[in-house]
Amino acid sequence: MALMPVADALAAILAGAEPMPEEMVALDAAHHRVLARDVAALRTQPPQAMSAMDGYAVRSADAAKVAARLKVIGEVAAGRPFDRTVGAGEAVRIFTGGVIPDGADAVIIQEDTVTEDGGITITEAARPGRHIRPAGIDFSKGDVLLSAGTRLTDRDLSLAAGMNYPDIPVRRRPKVAVLATGDELVMPGSVPGPGEIVYSNGYAVRAIGLPGNPVSSYVCGFLFLAPLIRALSGRSAIDHVRETALLGRDVAANDLREDYLRARLERRADGVLIATPVNHQDSSLLGNLAAARALIVRSPFAPAAAAGTACEILRLPD
Repeated sequence: MALMPVADALAAILAGAEPMPEEMVALDAAHHRVLARDVAALRTQPPQAMSAMDGYAVRSADAAKVAARLKVIGEVAAGRPFDRTVGAGEAVRIFTGGVIPDGADAVIIQEDTVTEDGGITITEAARPGRHIRPAGIDFSKGDVLLSAGTRLTDRDLSLAAGMNYPDIPVRRRPKVAVLATGDELVMPGSVPGPGEIVYSNGYAVRAIGLPGNPVSSYVCGFLFLAPLIRALSGRSAIDHVRETALLGRDVAANDLREDYLRARLERRADGVLIATPVNHQDSSLLGNLAAARALIVRSPFAPAAAAGTACEILRLPD
């Protein structure tokens, strides 16, 4: 009898296979679980326009020229909105994550101001929308951001939390038994008799299923904590593996900081990896973090680079 082709054997194994029933699990128990149905955002993120930097909320018309002087009339911190409207010639001290007060349409970062006598003098002109995260820039209520069948990564769980889900629908885990057959097998630690061998395959098979937070904390955890944990665990290789890819689109020149750009990753027909930075690299955007599969490493003062240029990447965990 002829041997069954691999494709036919796989088809026979999969024939009639149905997904396991759905169950709800808490987010902290959902890592690497498979999403049972589409999940739509329960809220808009951010719900209101918010400051992306520490500085002053202003009317851009009042701060369009260097040396303009504005009166500071209050302060906005994250979670503590300002209850007045910013009027002509006024500014409000604001911190990252603070709600943009009514009347203001720009933020001047604190480094571009000089404080004096209850007011500020600006050293960099304001532009409408500058340093402001518009409402819904990350996602809007009702957006389906996680699809059924997704094996949930740590970034997906962070996104689900931002979408306001305390728990999430996943497929139940199938119960799997590893059975070793053969009269010749003895367990590790035994003394094999004539013709016997030590059983080992099951340990490798059981090992095939072992499972491998906003954006800045996630990337820093990836870059620093993961190698530390590897070292504490006694692993010989603790560094992230760096790979070469080609840029999928142009990138601007870098500033003085080493940057790690979230990027989608795909392989061309010729085997070359293409790393395409996501459109918005704002450190608050969980949706873009969840979509990323790699980080493009940009060294300090790296010049602008065109699509097709070689770049260095770090793959994110799957």
